Amino acid sequence: FSRVGGKALSETTQIGFMRVPLSPVTVPFWDAFVKRFNRKPVYTAGGAYDAIKAYAAAVARAKTTQVDAVIKELEKTNMPATSGQLVFDENHDVKYGQGFVTPMMVQWQQNGERAVVWPKDKSNGKFMLPPWLKK
Repeated sequence: FSRVGGKALSETTQIGFMRVPLSPVTVPFWDAFVKRFNRKPVYTAGGAYDAIKAYAAAVARAKTTQVDAVIKELEKTNMPATSGQLVFDENHDVKYGQGFVTPMMVQWQQNGERAVVWPKDKSNGKFMLPPWLKK
């Protein structure tokens, strides 16, 4: 934000997780990351963490690293993750939507802070119009 002279004010993007309670894992993961690395996690940190946890759990259930056995266990994944409840569909894609992983809309606001502006039940800020937009 400061590197671009504040010109990112009101820039809005989709992101997988922020420090809002998407699941019981989200805020504790965020806080532990900040405590360990003394900075906020980047957008890929939560997904990487979740992928490792899901894979490790599947291997533990399969009691092997044999591919077909692990895949069979990955298909059963149903766990709280940093971006919501992690469940896979019949095509092995992540299920999205209420009750599952929920991508958020995040906006750069004053002082270079990001605020979740959607979904409303997870928001920690209000959507602001770009300062250059004429009303």
